[in-house]
Amino acid sequence: MRLVFRSHNDAARQHATPPPDERSYIATQTRVPAFELVRLHQEPSQDLLWHAAENMRMPLLRWHTDCDLSWSEARYPDTVAATYDPTNRWLSCVYNDHSVYVWDVRDLRDPRRAGKLYSALYHSSCVWSLEVYPAGGGGGGGGGEVHLPPGSFLSCSSDNTIRLWNIDGHNVLNKNILSHDLQKVIYVDDNIATLLDTESITVASSNAEKAGSSGSEGQQTDQSRAGIRTLRVSPDGQHLASGDRMGVLRIHDLDSMEEILNVQAHDSEILCLEFSKPDTGLQLLATASRDRLIHVLDAGREYSLVQTLDEHSSSITAVRFAANEGKVRMISCGADKSVYFRTAQQVEGGLEFTRTHHVVRKTTLYDMDVEPTRKYAAVGCQDRSI
Repeated sequence: MRLVFRSHNDAARQHATPPPDERSYIATQTRVPAFELVRLHQEPSQDLLWHAAENMRMPLLRWHTDCDLSWSEARYPDTVAATYDPTNRWLSCVYNDHSVYVWDVRDLRDPRRAGKLYSALYHSSCVWSLEVYPAGGGGGGGGGEVHLPPGSFLSCSSDNTIRLWNIDGHNVLNKNILSHDLQKVIYVDDNIATLLDTESITVASSNAEKAGSSGSEGQQTDQSRAGIRTLRVSPDGQHLASGDRMGVLRIHDLDSMEEILNVQAHDSEILCLEFSKPDTGLQLLATASRDRLIHVLDAGREYSLVQTLDEHSSSITAVRFAANEGKVRMISCGADKSVYFRTAQQVEGGLEFTRTHHVVRKTTLYDMDVEPTRKYAAVGCQDRSI
């Protein structure tokens, strides 16, 4: 058998293997970003040739005397790796959207008989936040109504998706046939470019620049700002709040998975979201951002604005609510090395948080939490101390 590879400049390279098969196979390789051949595999004793390529799934080439090859108009992720198990006749493929597929190719005389043995869909970019769904649906504000299967958790990523996972093998509710651990994928916008591996995008942009195309720099800049930065589930388990790197706040109903609120809350990325706990007697959501502002919203009144706080002079990294000594406290910290303590008070116009303490440290403060007795707040610092 001889394989003749023709590149985009028509320079042919031949690779020969011993007889008895003397048929010639011709494969064309181009280096434009839309298509690039990455691997070939010829199945012994059959007239089948596998090839893995960019911008498509794993096509099967069946070669005859008069070869007629047709390409699908559908757009798929690039194939970045492929391997064949000759014993079981399984074909495993990895794509640049970080999905994995294993195909059973034992009998492909009828292409419709190719079967999927396993597949998994993963985030294709940096995962920024994880949120575990509260046990029993939260109990507190929602009467314990369960909106998601037990053991569920959510993740968000720079790929502009929010994904609902459940690793309980016995759970069959809303099982995703493409990924058994994945229950649901929420696509926050229509930009499909973020679903691909950013390294692949960078390489493709570089190749396009060498080919003389323009406009890739602006597109790459927009993609670098895309993504969901933080998540928080309401204590009653009914709503999911998410903040992205453009400052947009979204609220999803976890029963229907529909978006019920979309608002440009900040001028920069939202770094922290926090719901007030049931023991505070309030239904509040605090949003903190790189724009140095904290917005306090009333979750019980369609997330209407209660108050905006602007004491911080740099990015705010954490906000927490706590009920202590019969009062509701709000604590925040940030890159300005400050910790602000505030107390909620009922005034004529409604609820208002007023500053009671201000502590300044010597280094940037990255995260904070309140311990179970609600007497102490632990802060993680840049100098590796707590």
